[in-house]
Amino acid sequence: MMNFSMAQSLEGVVVDEFNQPIPGVNIIEKDTENGVISEFEGQFKMTLSAQAVLVFSYLGYETKEVSVAGRSQLCVVLSSGVALSEVFLISFYFLNSGISNC
Repeated sequence: MMNFSMAQSLEGVVVDEFNQPIPGVNIIEKDTENGVISEFEGQFKMTLSAQAVLVFSYLGYETKEVSVAGRSQLCVVLSSGVALSEVFLISFYFLNSGISNC
């Protein structure tokens, strides 16, 4: 549970190494359940403790930890390079029995 008397607001943006915004990045305050997901233009807003460490993660990019250290604005650059070693495709086929549930 966060002590809101010691909390601060933080706004930021997450971009790639080409300065393009990354939507859908998971942003979690380390060792808590406090988190948000970056918006379409890579922007995010959250309330957290003043000395928080944020963990930024997104499929296909290196996970990054950033210390807030009392800042109110943050720009985070994620580096690509995490490749998937295997991809599994699972398919299901159902035979229509002619019975409708609608």
